Amino acid sequence: VLFLTFAFIFILLRQKDLNKLPYNREYINKNYVNVLYSSNWRDEELPVLLIIPGNPGQAGYYQEYVDLVVLHSDEKYRACVVSHVGHSPASDKIFNVRDQIESKLQFITSKLEPGAKIHLIGHSFGAYIALKL
Repeated sequence: VLFLTFAFIFILLRQKDLNKLPYNREYINKNYVNVLYSSNWRDEELPVLLIIPGNPGQAGYYQEYVDLVVLHSDEKYRACVVSHVGHSPASDKIFNVRDQIESKLQFITSKLEPGAKIHLIGHSFGAYIALKL
């Protein structure tokens, strides 16, 4: 908890100096989600930190956090944030909680390497999703 508190304070103080990470639009279970990847994402030997956001479910709110987590772990992890289906990008379809859980499960099974070590980080509603996975 102390590290996470420090990380958010650090973000506020250094926000202008951190690099922005690009979004990737991924097609998962017949829907699009935005996924934010850390700069070391392609290193498949590293364990994955899968970050599941709270509402409103947009990965962009976690750009600086992804940078900090990877940096402060001495790049021993690679990280990604998966937006909530229907939230980012926006959709006219209504998705329920089960749909959100299924979209994260589909991301894990379709986009990550078999046997990848995965650590889940959930913020608010994202923590509930992480517990259900």
